[in-house]
Amino acid sequence: MIRKPTVTIGIPAYNEEANIRHVLSDLLRQKKQGFKLVKIIVISDQSTDDTVGEINKVKSKVIKLIENSKRLGQGKSQNKIIKKTTGDILVLLNADVVIKDKLFIKKLISPIISKKADFTSGNIFPLRPRNYFEKILYVSVLLKKDINKKINNGDNVLTCHGPARAFSKKYYSNFSFKTSVGEDAYSYFWGKSRGFIYKYVVGAILNYKLPENFKDHENQSIRFLKSEKLMEENFGKGETKSYRLPVGIAFKYLLKHLIKNPIEIVVYIAIHFLIKIRSVYKKSDERWVMSTSSKVLRL
Repeated sequence: MIRKPTVTIGIPAYNEEANIRHVLSDLLRQKKQGFKLVKIIVISDQSTDDTVGEINKVKSKVIKLIENSKRLGQGKSQNKIIKKTTGDILVLLNADVVIKDKLFIKKLISPIISKKADFTSGNIFPLRPRNYFEKILYVSVLLKKDINKKINNGDNVLTCHGPARAFSKKYYSNFSFKTSVGEDAYSYFWGKSRGFIYKYVVGAILNYKLPENFKDHENQSIRFLKSEKLMEENFGKGETKSYRLPVGIAFKYLLKHLIKNPIEIVVYIAIHFLIKIRSVYKKSDERWVMSTSSKVLRL
């Protein structure tokens, strides 16, 4: 009998009472085809709401709750998850996602099981917008997805999404996060600089909610902008060149989306450059900058 590879899922959570119980239920409903789910580790990073109470409502022997006695941030919380992991594959997920596809985990880890990749990222896709600001961001996401999947056939830092990644044991057993800001980019550049093979799994789709106002979008954007500088400091400009968009590809898809949604694209470009200017004077918290309006409300 062929032994199925074992999978551990890790979820860092800070004040996620609205969705954490639901995402755990989403995971328990996953079809375990070709793998064995041995553990779901959830770390509450000193949450001040009822995150812990919501986790405890989900009755399953595979769920292991860890409560941080002080705020550590996403990077250090994920390092604690790594230390508790012994399985063949580690999947890291954000707590504020919606997983509708019951084969999501299987799809995300399949390239690792087949030895075609050492680490993967899923295709995170926004839920439908509920106001006009979200619509502007939704249109911008469609534009960026078109561009990013064409850069080096999807093998680039812009497709390595923090909300959904998987790592082989060979990868994660030698790895630890150095930062919370840009921790997804850090995992990409660390792996690529050491010869690990990355795969963007387009078919592994999960959903997230867009921020519904400028302030929350700015909080998220500044972390991304700061991360580029941090990655250059850690890996050098040569390794981080995939942050740069090829002019030809960018122009082609910008024109396509500009024709389709001219007002939203123009407004988004204005917002982007405004935030870029403001980011010079703003600091990004290494622990967690809450974007409350981007939280999925499923209580």
